[in-house]
Amino acid sequence: MSYRRLDDESGARTSRCWTAPRDVVALLSDNAPEALVTCWATQRSGLCVTAINLHLTSREAAYIVHDSGARALIASAALHE
Repeated sequence: MSYRRLDDESGARTSRCWTAPRDVVALLSDNAPEALVTCWATQRSGLCVTAINLHLTSREAAYIVHDSGARALIASAALHE
């Protein structure tokens, strides 16, 4: 992925953000290129990203989301069951 493509794709995702600058967004994703685009888009929007390790239990992940004060959780489509 080129920087230009990263910038274009993250710009498209930035316009869909519904949170305020400096809000925390939790990111639960596999190591796919889309995760990089999403992470870049959130930072570009002035948001803070809290990454959640896929190997954590649901209880551990919930603790991170709650403790970080995340106002949104973005999950990879590959993780939906």
